[in-house]
Amino acid sequence: MSVFKQALDSKVLSVESSGKVLKKYPMHKYFGIIATQNPNKGAFANKRQELGIGFLSRFQKINFPNFTKEELMDIAKGLAKQNNFKGSENILTDIVSFHMEWQEETNLVDDVRCFTIREIEGIIRALSQNKNIYDTIMTVYGARYQRKIKNQLKDKLKNYETLKNLNPSPLNLPEDFPHCYKNDNLCETVASVLFSLTNERHAIIVGEDESGITQVARWCAECFNKMMNKAQMNQKIENCLCLCTKNLQCSDLIGQTKPCPNNDKSKKNEILKFIPGFLVEAIKQGKTVVLDCINEANATVCERLNGLLDKKNNENEEYFDLPENTEKLKISINKNFRIICTCNINNIKDMSPAFVNRFDVIVLENQLEKLNDSQISQLIANLFISFERIPKKQKEENNYKKKEILYIEEDNNEENEEAEIKNANDNNEQNLILNIEEILNKEKEFSNKKKNFK
Repeated sequence: MSVFKQALDSKVLSVESSGKVLKKYPMHKYFGIIATQNPNKGAFANKRQELGIGFLSRFQKINFPNFTKEELMDIAKGLAKQNNFKGSENILTDIVSFHMEWQEETNLVDDVRCFTIREIEGIIRALSQNKNIYDTIMTVYGARYQRKIKNQLKDKLKNYETLKNLNPSPLNLPEDFPHCYKNDNLCETVASVLFSLTNERHAIIVGEDESGITQVARWCAECFNKMMNKAQMNQKIENCLCLCTKNLQCSDLIGQTKPCPNNDKSKKNEILKFIPGFLVEAIKQGKTVVLDCINEANATVCERLNGLLDKKNNENEEYFDLPENTEKLKISINKNFRIICTCNINNIKDMSPAFVNRFDVIVLENQLEKLNDSQISQLIANLFISFERIPKKQKEENNYKKKEILYIEEDNNEENEEAEIKNANDNNEQNLILNIEEILNKEKEFSNKKKNFK
């Protein structure tokens, strides 16, 4: 913030890059700054950096009130026109009314999983592509909650004429989805995640510890990559997985400037070079990135990604600002690029609402709840089937290793038996020697007694 204050006061911005000459940029007479800050909610409240009076005094503070129903309706109509929505206006009216009623629920007001215009935009974009209305509403609004609140949401839909008689699509896993134990909770979560990704949204999968959210996220990323890159079906598409920790830095994702290697001949006399991180490579190539345990990452990392997650409606080409690379300050975002995050359901309240709101939050319920005997049998059978699907070559290698271990054990057993026999023989010989010595000693003793007797 001190850099901003100094630049605003001196009307000159000084930029210093490693290994480069200090550059000074004079302020244009029409230059201005518009800053935004979301209200604090949930356990994240008061975790933002406090802005000092010296910084705030250089701005005119304006409180942005909540939208009225009429304003939201005008926005919805504009989004419908932009997305070529051909449906009834009554559907838009009911969606806006439901949106306002649901976000005012007393138990949801302070939830970081808040609702904004992004949800209305996501609904209209999906309906413009002839998606199932029930699936759309439940993915955008209902998938973020566990079953109890989700049922409350379903009851709310019955109050609206165009939304009360909706039916869900059949729950099925995609044909090319990795083999696994199929259950309703898994199918529902996978369907919602893939729905969000195809609807140009990103997803956060939340669940209890050891519920399988990481594995499901990897499967969904793999499946979506195949869907979007059908021309490369025969090629193995590498998934980008990052385990987030408190030590994770923005440079680990985006990249950093490093000394240029001696064997790099791309540019003459180049001392420093920007080395892109895996996230930048994924953005360029259109891959799906999995950020595991996103709640462990520092707030600075999440805030850095906000600009990447924003939908730019007024741009023909979406791009990501990259000030870390002084040679190329922005890169194009491939239309197939997506992010899937995972988070413990009890920890999402500690995250920034501004970050969470840029995702569709999707809950993975317990996959092993209320199993009957038939389902247990199916689960056990799937475990055996999973083994049978292991490549034959790998099985042979595993069997070879097992046989090799068996042979080693047999050899060790034979060596042990030989050692035991040898030890027994040695003991017998020693006992025999002791017996002979004892006999000789007794004979000697008897001879001495006989001499004394005479």
